[in-house]
Amino acid sequence: MTFLKKEKSLNQIRLIYAILFITGVVTVLVGLVFVNNQMEFVNKASSAEGIIIGINEDRGNNGRKSGVSYSPIVKFQLKDGRTQTFTSSVGSNPPSYEIGSTVEVLYDPENPQHVEINSFKSLWLLHAVFLSMGAALIIIAVWMRNKKSLGTSYSFQLSGKEIVYLFWRKKICPSCKGMLTREKKKVDLGVGASTGDGIDGTMYTYGQRYRVKYLFRCNECGKTFELKRLAKIKE
Repeated sequence: MTFLKKEKSLNQIRLIYAILFITGVVTVLVGLVFVNNQMEFVNKASSAEGIIIGINEDRGNNGRKSGVSYSPIVKFQLKDGRTQTFTSSVGSNPPSYEIGSTVEVLYDPENPQHVEINSFKSLWLLHAVFLSMGAALIIIAVWMRNKKSLGTSYSFQLSGKEIVYLFWRKKICPSCKGMLTREKKKVDLGVGASTGDGIDGTMYTYGQRYRVKYLFRCNECGKTFELKRLAKIKE
């Protein structure tokens, strides 16, 4: 009888790689689209000087102080002389701006409602985070796929008599009648695919494999016995 411990299906591992990689690629592609749109906005935007006239406090849904975000409220003048006020979509804690300070703003001449503070944080930070997340997912997927040990499996080959001795028989030394102490010995089977003995031939972890053998050491005489030998000795 063979027992397999701490093993993951090879197909499940491959599925995880695929999900991570595809999610990373999609995230990067979407991020690049956002970056391209932002570049088009910056290239055609008009510049104006704005003044911070207030700070918007957003406590989110939980209402806790630790979740507060402070966004500047900016007032600026369009080229036709009209004034416009907007609240920045990017907040921070603590606030990044003080009331009365001036900032440069960029706005779309054809759609003045599309306006941002001219700073890396307002224009590019979210895009950079989005691209970084996608790249990180791709790197993790590739690293995991190329890692030599994709998982660790421990197999136990025990007969019925060995199971009975292991769990129910008294552990007494056959030489001196002293008490035996159980020890585990791992036999390195190398890296490869571990297959079960089931009818369906289930495939388990592709990774580092070990076969675990049970040994028993006598506390009195110091002799060591294999489980297979002890299981054959009648009490």
